[in-house]
This record gives sequence, C-alpha cells and structure tokens, in this order.
Amino acid sequence: MSSGHSELGPSKGGLWGHCPGSRRACRGIPDTKSEYSIFGDRCHELGAAAVLYAIGQTEIEPGIDDNEMRDVVKVWVETILELIPRNTKYGLLVEQKLDLSIVHLECYGTADLILWVESTETLYVLDLKSGAGVQVDATGNPQLTLYAIGALVKMKVPAQRVVAGIVQPRGFHAGGPVRLWEISPVDLIDAIFEWREKAAATDDPAAPLTPGPWCSSYFCPAAPTCPALHQKAREVAAIEFSPVATYDPDKLADTLHWLDVLDGFARSVRT
Repeated sequence: MSSGHSELGPSKGGLWGHCPGSRRACRGIPDTKSEYSIFGDRCHELGAAAVLYAIGQTEIEPGIDDNEMRDVVKVWVETILELIPRNTKYGLLVEQKLDLSIVHLECYGTADLILWVESTETLYVLDLKSGAGVQVDATGNPQLTLYAIGALVKMKVPAQRVVAGIVQPRGFHAGGPVRLWEISPVDLIDAIFEWREKAAATDDPAAPLTPGPWCSSYFCPAAPTCPALHQKAREVAAIEFSPVATYDPDKLADTLHWLDVLDGFARSVRT
C-alpha cells in the first residue's frame, strides 16, 4: 500500500466504478484545493482530535475558532458518543488507513472512523462530510461499501452487523444529518467480487469514458477536458436548440436528467 494518493481510492469509487476510463483521464491532473476542500480537511482534522478528547484518549481539547467548523465537529462527536454503549468493550480508530488490496493492489484509503462494539457484535464505519452543496446518501454508497470491506479486513472481528454511515451536519437531507446503512457481512463478501471487476476494468488502456451524474457529484478533475462529456453536451444542445424541435416528454425528461451534469461541467470549465 503506497503512502501517496490512490488512483482507486474509495472516495472516488462512485466515479471510477461507473467510468473506468476516468482513472486514466485523471492521471497527472494537479490536485488543486478549493476553499471548500480546505474547510473539509480542517473539519476532519479537528473532528479526529475532538473524538479522541471526548473518549479520554488525549487531554488536549482542540480549539475551534470558526463557528461553522465548531457546529460540524459537535454533531460528529455527539453521533459517535451515542453509538458507544456504556460499560462495554469497544475499539475505536480515527483517520485509519485501510488496505484494500483484496479489491485491487492500488486500492487503499483512509476511513474517518471505525468503531467495534463487542456487546452487539457491530462494526461501524462512519464518514464525515462537511459540505453543504452535494447531499450524500448512505445506502448503497460506493465509498462506504469499500471502507466497510477494508474495515472488516483490518479489524478481524466476528461482526454480525456492519453499519456504515454518513454524517453531514451542513447538508439539508431528507434523512437528517446522520444517515446509517446496515450491510450484512455476507453482502460485503459479495461486494468484494463486484468491486474487483470494477477496479480491474480501469486497468484497460482503452477503458471507456462514461459520463453521468458521477462526473459532478464526485468532482471529476478530468471533466473540463473529457471528450465523452463534451460529446454529451453537444448532443443535448443539438436536441434543445434544433429549429424543428417538437414537444417530446421523453426527450425533455432525458435532457432534465443531464442538466445537473452539464451544469457541473460548465462550472468546472470556468474554474
């Protein structure tokens, strides 16, 4: 497992899992930090320190001057403390590096929090999202699935339940700021084979570029220069600006499906 950035990291699983050619397309593009990603990095750093302080593993309480960051960290810590039952054994790891070579030799990443509760034989894997713009679902989430696989391999515990969750304090989601998804260990084993195939597909030098909602929701750095996304933009524009365009509900529905993707494409080009 390399110490650098993984081309097949779980955080981008929703991207390369749908678009195998994105691995090749993103290679060599500088990882520029936006104000939002800098804010997120700081929230993760403070959140990890705050959790360790809350459970008594350190006597240093992190000082947080920014009100928005303080609110994010507060929800994060409270969520974790609620999952830890009193008077029971548990194991807790923060910012834990996970080796996912069981999926692909180049697949690895860092989970925000892993919690093992012995009394209920439950393994929790939580991911902190500090953003407000993109609402992230927990159920079926590719990043959580890969983290859960890595956590199960790492912890080597007899888990009867695996619960993965998104904690997004600033996101206005119908499910609330904390969304949990229970996955059976058996389903996770099946998922290993599924993700092996997805990861192996990215090894093909001719792996296809497949545009879709994942281009914008996973902030694909190759989006501004992606030929497949350019072609899709031209196709949608040709339909909408045709001089002989007629009212067609099916075509309008398909165009509507692509508007968010193309809006994200336009914003990335401007950037």
